[in-house]
Amino acid sequence: MAMDAAALESLILDLHAIEAVKLGSFVLKSGIT
Repeated sequence: MAMDAAALESLILDLHAIEAVKLGSFVLKSGIT
């Protein structure tokens, strides 16, 4: 199953966004601001 560059880039950006949200939530829960 081939993916074009645009779809692959979109997937990567989505993954980065998810990781950023996870990290942000972790920092807030830890009380480190």
